[in-house]
Amino acid sequence: MLTLAFECSALNLLVGIIRDNKLIQQSEINDGFSHSEMLIVKIEEILKNQQIWYQDLDLVVVSNGPSSFTATRVALSVAKMINISCQKPVVTVNKCELLAFFYKINLLSSKNNNNNLKLTVIVNACGNEVFFARYCYKDMQLKCLSEPDVSMIDDLIKQLNFSQDLIIFDQQLSYDHFINKISNQVVILQNDVLSLGLLGLEKYHNLLKNNASNQLNISPIYLLEPRISKRK
Repeated sequence: MLTLAFECSALNLLVGIIRDNKLIQQSEINDGFSHSEMLIVKIEEILKNQQIWYQDLDLVVVSNGPSSFTATRVALSVAKMINISCQKPVVTVNKCELLAFFYKINLLSSKNNNNNLKLTVIVNACGNEVFFARYCYKDMQLKCLSEPDVSMIDDLIKQLNFSQDLIIFDQQLSYDHFINKISNQVVILQNDVLSLGLLGLEKYHNLLKNNASNQLNISPIYLLEPRISKRK
C-alpha cells in the first residue's frame, strides 16, 4: 500500500511517502510561512525522488485542522485536486486525534495498566485560545469522547482542574500557558508524518471493512473565523 501523507496545520510543513507501513521519505519545512508555495513542490520532489507519480498512489492522507484558515484550505485543496484528477481516495485526520494516536503507538505500549486511560489533547490556536479534544484508550482501542473544539485557556484550565486526564500538548508554547495551573500528568508531542499516514490507513481500512468507503469526506475543521485585515 502506497500512501502520500501531508500536514500543514502547524508552523512546520510535513510531507511523507509511506509504503507498507514504513516511511520511505519525508520532507519538512519549519519557516511557518511558505506552506501554500511549497506544498506541491515538496510533494512532487518526493514523488520524483522515489520514481513514483500520483497514479501510483493507493491513498492520500491529509490533516484537516483544527488550524489556521489558510493552512487548512491549502492542504485540502491539494488533496481534492489529487482526488478529482487521479481518482485517489483521500482520508482526513484532525490534529487532535493524530496526537492521541501518536501517543498510543509510541508511548502507551511501554506503560502498564492503561486500560480506560483518558486523554485530553491541547493544540495551540491563536492568542489566548486553544483547540482541544478528549479521547479514551479502552480495550486496546482509541475512542473519541469529544470532538475538537476551541476554548479560552483560562476556561479550559477550570475544566482540567476537575479531571484526571493525561494532557497531551502539541508544542511547548501551548504548555507554557498551563505551567503551575494544572496538576495533571503532561506529555508534549510534535507532528509526525508517519503517524499521520498510519492513522489514515487505519481509518481507511475500517471504512473498507464496514463497506463504507463511499463515506470519505474531505471537509475542514476551522473552528476559528479567518482573520482578514482591512486595507487602510
